[in-house]
Amino acid sequence: MKKKFLTLALVLMVAVTLFAATPIEVSGELTAGYKFTFAKPAAVAHENAGTANIVSSFTGEHWKVTIGGALNYGAEQGLANAKADIYLDKALKDEGVDLGDFAVTLHVGTNVSKGAYSVFANKGALGKEAAAMATAQNSGITLGYAKLAKVYFAFFPNKAFPMVVSAQVTPVDGVDVTVGYTNDSAKNDLLATAKVDVKKLADLDFDLAATAQFAYDVDAKASVVGVDAATSIQGISGYVAYRLAAKKHAMAVGGGYSTTIEGFKIGADAKFVVTDFGDFANTWNVVVNASTSYAFGGATYKLAAGYDVDKKAFTLTPTVTIKF
Repeated sequence: MKKKFLTLALVLMVAVTLFAATPIEVSGELTAGYKFTFAKPAAVAHENAGTANIVSSFTGEHWKVTIGGALNYGAEQGLANAKADIYLDKALKDEGVDLGDFAVTLHVGTNVSKGAYSVFANKGALGKEAAAMATAQNSGITLGYAKLAKVYFAFFPNKAFPMVVSAQVTPVDGVDVTVGYTNDSAKNDLLATAKVDVKKLADLDFDLAATAQFAYDVDAKASVVGVDAATSIQGISGYVAYRLAAKKHAMAVGGGYSTTIEGFKIGADAKFVVTDFGDFANTWNVVVNASTSYAFGGATYKLAAGYDVDKKAFTLTPTVTIKF
C-alpha cells in the first residue's frame, strides 16, 4: 500500500511539474443578444445576435498548441479546432544550427490558415477578395526574415495537390505588399494587395492609410480591383472606397463620430454606397447607425440602432459582451 502511495505521489508530482512548465492561456469573447428588425408591411422579425469565441493555448519552448475557436449556439461542434505551431528555427538553434534572422515555423492541425496574405482594409465593405484553398485540412510552413519579409506555403497531399503560396514584404515601416496564388480556389487564383500607412511614413498626429487589392481568376480571365483610403482624428473618422468587378463600378463614402461621456461610449456613422454606377437609380443606398455602450461588472452592455433606406428597415440590437 505504501509503495502504491509513493508511486501515485510521484506521478502527481511529475504531472504538476509538466503543467507548470507549459503555460496555459485561455482567452475569448462571448456576446449574447437579439437583433430586432422593423420593416413595413412585415411583422417585427428577430434573430439571435449571439457569438462565442473561446481559445486555449499551450506554449512550450519550441511550439504552441491552440485549441478552440468560433462556437455555434446550440451546435454539437464543440472545440473542434486544434492547431500546432512548431518553431523549427528555435529547435535547430538548440542543436547548434543558428539561422540568424531567419525564422521557420511549421503549422499542423485542423485550423491551419488556407488563404494568402492580404492587407486590404475593405473599408467600404464592397468586397474583399481571397486566394484560398477550399479545404482547411492542410499543413503549412512560414519562412520569415526579420520584419522585412515572410513566405507562407500550405498544401494538402492528395492527387490534385491543392496549395496556396503567398509572400508579404515590408520594405519600410508603413508600407506592406503581398502576393498570393492558389490552384484550388472557387473565386480567385491570383491576389495582390498593398497598404500605405501615411501616418507612420510622415509621422502624422492622426490616422491616415490607403489600401488596394487586385485579384485575377486565371480560368475565367476576370479581374477585380479595389482601393480605399481612411482617416480618423479625435473621434471623427471617414473613408472612401472604389471597386471595379465584372465591368461594374462601385463606390462607398462614409463617416462617423465616437466619444465617451461619463463611462458611456457613444457613436454614430453614415454610409452612402452605389454598387453599380451603370444602374445608379436602382443601386444606391444610405445606411445610418448609432450605438451606445457601457462597461459594468466585467461585461459591456450595448444598444445599437440602424436604418437602411433601401430596405426601409429599422433595426435595434441589444447585446452584452464578456471578454476574458
